[in-house]
Parts: sequence; C-alpha cells; structure tokens
Amino acid sequence: MHWSSLQILNLANNRFFGRIPNFVGILSWIETFDLQNNSFSGEIPSSLKNCSGLQFLGLSNTSLSGIIPNWIGESLISLNFLHLKSNHFVGGIPWELCQLPNILLLDLFDSNLSGHRPWCICNPTTLARKAISAKHHFFNCSLVSNGYYDYEGSYVDEASFIWRGKEYHYENLTSKDH
Repeated sequence: MHWSSLQILNLANNRFFGRIPNFVGILSWIETFDLQNNSFSGEIPSSLKNCSGLQFLGLSNTSLSGIIPNWIGESLISLNFLHLKSNHFVGGIPWELCQLPNILLLDLFDSNLSGHRPWCICNPTTLARKAISAKHHFFNCSLVSNGYYDYEGSYVDEASFIWRGKEYHYENLTSKDH
C-alpha cells in the first residue's frame, strides 16, 4: 500500500494512546483524518500542515494539550470540518482560523480555551452558513454536532446548531454535489 496516496484514514473510537506520530505529514493526499474518541497525549503534530488537501480533521475527545496551532488556518485551507472538542488545550482560539475559506463546522466545545475570541467566531455575517460550536463562558453561541459512520464504510455526517433561538440542521455536508 502506498500511504502517500491514502485519502481517508478513520481510526476513531479505538483505544489508541500516546502521541500522534509526526509521520502523518506524509499523507499528502489525505482528505479525511479521524482520530476522535481515543486517548492521545501531547500536541497536534505540526507535520499535519503538509496535508493541505485535508477536508475533515477529527481530533475531538483525544486528550490533546498545548495550543491550537495557528498553522491550521494558514496551511489547511481545504478544511470543511474541524473537530477539536473535549481536549485540554491552553490559551485562546487563533485568529488564523478565520482564514479558513471553506469551513462549515468548527467544534471547540469543552476544550479549556480562554481569552478573547477572534472576530469571526459566532459572527453570523462573517460565517454565513458555518456551524460553530464554542460553548464557553465568553461565547454567546452553541452547537450540538453529530457525525456518525455507517457499516458500509461511507461517511455520513450532519450538524445541528441553534442560533438566537432558531435551530438549523444540515445533512450530508461532505457531499461533492455542493
């Protein structure tokens, strides 16, 4: 198998632990990288910035720590879905996340973040149809998101969020037909 041509790597919901290996940066064609619901430690590996075609990055519930790196907003410009909820990050949300032109879901819920939020977070004019999850004491928006996998191997996704009392629901967000 040629790992460099791998497009989808779903290792979610396992019992993996330790650091995410730096060699993930060789996955230059990767579009979906899902490690959610594992027990990793350490920071988000900087080698991921080499995965410029990444559309889905799932790192929720992985016990990661450190800062949310600003290179995510600078290098991963194809990202549609960034799941970082329920981790042990420090510091604030980097303003570079506002530069992600295709982001549809940014989930930062319960990630121990503090400080000021960038101007684009929870701004309906700037983010238009983008679903934001940032339920912290200094934010005024929240999102309940749900992504699940069927047993045939295809990815099915949906997102629901409430903005000023109105609920929005999106399905099949990764469809190539959009």
